[in-house]
Order: sequence, then structure tokens, then C-alpha cells
Amino acid sequence: MRLLPAPSIATVLSPRVNPVQVRRLLRLGIILRWVAIAFAGLAGVLTPRPPPLLFYLMLAALAYNLAVMISAGQASDAGARRLALATTVADQFFDLGFIVIYAGALPNGDQVAAYVPGLVEAIAYFGVAGAILSVAIFFVASAIFDAVSLYLGHAGLAPSWVLGATLIVALIAATLVPVNRILTAPGDPAELAPALRLSRREQDVLRLVAEGYSNTMIAARLHLSDNTVKSYVESLLTHLNARNRAEAVAAASRLKLI
Repeated sequence: MRLLPAPSIATVLSPRVNPVQVRRLLRLGIILRWVAIAFAGLAGVLTPRPPPLLFYLMLAALAYNLAVMISAGQASDAGARRLALATTVADQFFDLGFIVIYAGALPNGDQVAAYVPGLVEAIAYFGVAGAILSVAIFFVASAIFDAVSLYLGHAGLAPSWVLGATLIVALIAATLVPVNRILTAPGDPAELAPALRLSRREQDVLRLVAEGYSNTMIAARLHLSDNTVKSYVESLLTHLNARNRAEAVAAASRLKLI
């Protein structure tokens, strides 16, 4: 019996959404990071004794988000997918950083809730694989922090806290994964067809995409700008829940749109 090769890490941790959705999630992440940085600064002002590392963590977060914003604007579709993985991992550690520095500044400051945005991001991009990655990072980072604290002679985290907090994160992940699957799963073509209405121009673009025309060729054929055609193609990918042009054509064919 011939065994199938195991999927590579790059395959497992490849975004489960189409390129348009990847870019929208990247833009949303940039906006939410600015909001999170503002809230962290406000919390520092309102806290009687602001954590000494808060300023440096916020400075790092500012530089990081600026770098993501610049990279996202210049990235190709493949680059955007790689950037999605990089930001997902980096955001987990920034969330953990805020948890660590606030744990000693706030009464009973077990700020596990600060990890939830990173968990949501991981699941939005990578589904089950993102949930496993996020929970694993939380558990391993907590264990390492505990070991380093004990080595330096500081009070460590109670094993029950590490286990309980990890279970809470895992429970949130277990709740979000099926919700994400329901929202992103393609529906039955028969159910989608009545609700899907394309404009005449979208139909023209879709027909030319199916014939193998590039965006530039479509622009010349329909007397439109390249940016306008690009917008039509992105809209079609979203409407058809497709990750690329080939999937869009296949979906349109199933729905008898071409």
C-alpha cells in the first residue's frame, strides 16, 4: 500500500481564505493594532503604577505595525499570505507581552483576555491549524516564562494557573473554529444561485477571465483602467468565495453563470 506524503508546514499553515480576504484581514489587523496600542497607552496612564516595560513594548508595537502596513501595501498575493502567517505568530507574542507586564501591575492581573485577539486572527486565517498553533504558543510561552522566573529567583506561575489559562484559551478556540467553518464554508450552488446577482460589467469581466484574459487584456477589451478591472476581479472572488481566478471560474461554472 502506498502512503500519501504528509502535508508540509507551509501547506498546513496556508490561509484558508482567498487573496482578497487575506488583504482585508491584513488591513483590519493594522487598524485593530492601532486601537490596541491606544488602549494600552490609556491603561498605562490610568494605572497608579504603570509597568516599566510598557513604553518599550508600545514602541516595538508601533514600529512593528508600521512595518506591516508598508509590507502589506507592497506585497503580492503570495507575499500577503506569507505576511499573514508572520503577523499571526508575532501578534501572539505581543499579546503575551502585554499579559506579562500587566500581571504585576493590576490586582489579580491574569489578563488572559488580551490573548483572544491573536487567537481570533489565527483561526480567521488558518482554521484548525491556527487554533492549534495559537494554543501551543500560549502554553509553551507560559511554561518558559515560569521556568525563567523560577531560575531568576522570582515567584513562578502556579501550574494550575498555566493549565487553567491554557484550557480557557483552548475552549475559546474550540468555540471559534466551528463558527469560522460555518461562515467560510462554500454553500450549495443551488442555494447560492438565487442570491447571487452580477452586474452586466461583472459578467463581462467574468467571461473574459474564463477565457484566460489577463487584467491588462480585459482592460483593453472593455476600455477600462487596470485598477477598475482589478476591483471587478476582487469583487468576483469575494462573491464566488474563491481564492484565485481558477476557483472563481470553476464556481461560476457550477452556478451556471458562464
